[in-house]
Amino acid sequence: MAPILTASLTPGSIGLPRTSEDITITHFAYKCLTKLAIHVWQRGTRSDYAPYKPWVPPTTFQTHGAHSLDIFQLDECFKSSGFQMQSLYEHRIAITTSLNSSNLPNTPPVLLAVEKITRHVRAMGKFFRRLQQLETRTFVLLPICTDIVLYYWSVVVKSTEVSSELINGDPLRVTAPWFLLK
Repeated sequence: MAPILTASLTPGSIGLPRTSEDITITHFAYKCLTKLAIHVWQRGTRSDYAPYKPWVPPTTFQTHGAHSLDIFQLDECFKSSGFQMQSLYEHRIAITTSLNSSNLPNTPPVLLAVEKITRHVRAMGKFFRRLQQLETRTFVLLPICTDIVLYYWSVVVKSTEVSSELINGDPLRVTAPWFLLK
């Protein structure tokens, strides 16, 4: 779903009702997926999870550090989330820059789509933060974890170079403070 979503996020199509609907559907599906992933993440480090191991296909069995986790492709979910978060945030920056420079009209459908993209990127950040809170040692061993942390830091560094009026809680601002504080 996410590659289709990012392909439809162009300045010309951002104001279409279909784009906003695609973002909403993707957001709700992603929230369900992350709830399941967090549930499996929590249970994977506990010994009472052993009876459920046969339910997970053997190809998804991974070993991370001291913990063995049965994960329904949790590595792939994490990796995909990391790539999509970066891509969506870059799309969001491009769209908000266009809106702020008056290249795009500030119509209600455009504003709604930007708000939904912002909400979706925040959900991805919450997913990463929750995994890290639950099991820090295992979190850092996940694929592209260092890339995600470096990306967050690069956004912080870039934000020091922009005007402070472009950083506030308004969804139309180029850099949002909630993203910088993660």
